[in-house]
Amino acid sequence: MSAFVVSKSTIDAIVTAAVWGVKECAAASNFNRPLFQGRLLTESKVHALGECLWYENQLSVWHRYPADERERHIYLYPCKNGHFDVPALRPVVEVIKLIDCLEYQSCEHDAWETSAARKFCVDLRHRLTSYLPGYDAAPWGLD
Repeated sequence: MSAFVVSKSTIDAIVTAAVWGVKECAAASNFNRPLFQGRLLTESKVHALGECLWYENQLSVWHRYPADERERHIYLYPCKNGHFDVPALRPVVEVIKLIDCLEYQSCEHDAWETSAARKFCVDLRHRLTSYLPGYDAAPWGLD
């Protein structure tokens, strides 16, 4: 298996979904942000969330390719003048696939399975599932 460092845009999209939601939840009558209330998070906490995800991804690449040069990418969420510059909300299915990509590229090192980044990805995917089109109309159980 190969591994690569995902783009900053990938991390931005995942963090945005966690903090401000996805397109589908913005239109929902029972608007419920997936994990956090964006207005309550400090700038440093949002940066730390993205940094946690990106660093685990980098650890995976470094583990997979130990002889390669280790260039550490530092994560900062988009901000202007001390205010979040929130990228556009993305469709839920796109965010779920970005999480899948991040997990696949981050799982090469031994500590991934117990990492905070993996737990976050699992939790966010679980929460986002309810925003998939057709989820509310699907049966809760079958006879």
